[in-house]
Amino acid sequence: MKLRNVSFRIESGYIWGRGLSKEQYEKFDNEIQALFSEAGFEIIKRDIRNGCPYLVKEKTKLYSHPMSLSGCCDESHIEEIKEILSKGKTFKHYHTDIYDEIFDFDEKKELEYYQSKYNATIEKTLTDLFRTKRKNLFKNKFSIIRELASKIAVKTVLHTIGTSDLYPSFQYVYEEYKRLVDNGLLIESTTAYGKMELCRSANQKELKA
Repeated sequence: MKLRNVSFRIESGYIWGRGLSKEQYEKFDNEIQALFSEAGFEIIKRDIRNGCPYLVKEKTKLYSHPMSLSGCCDESHIEEIKEILSKGKTFKHYHTDIYDEIFDFDEKKELEYYQSKYNATIEKTLTDLFRTKRKNLFKNKFSIIRELASKIAVKTVLHTIGTSDLYPSFQYVYEEYKRLVDNGLLIESTTAYGKMELCRSANQKELKA
């Protein structure tokens, strides 16, 4: 089983910024739910007011917006979903975009993935990113940590969009950062009044001390 981030593009009369009339949306939503229920998908309605429901089957979970059905999709379900959408009367499926792989990880497995893939190189990566030309020059600590965390992050079944300081990618980079600080490879500082946390790599003289 391989999971992908997929968007099934549909035309339903939806106009960006205006949407559909209440009557149009109800017809669209009722048809989508009926078609996918018949095909064995579970319909999960959202708590958010006027939020579109999710269509769920095993690891596939699609958000059913009138412009596209998008989200995590088992590759083996793609052709089945295209066939379901071909039966639509209130909409027309016109294109399918298949994006990045989505990993079937919980947070523990995701963290282990980063450890196995980056432990051999993370020290050099962080010291290179924080290196400055002079010892009185520093870089924004969290800006670099977040940028690196975003760069290495993979999409998982728990989070397919964006990044967060709560995600394992950030936790991994931050723990490695703290280890390098503790070992004297990175030097911390702050701006005046402590408004911004800064950091730089230790220079050769400091490393030999």
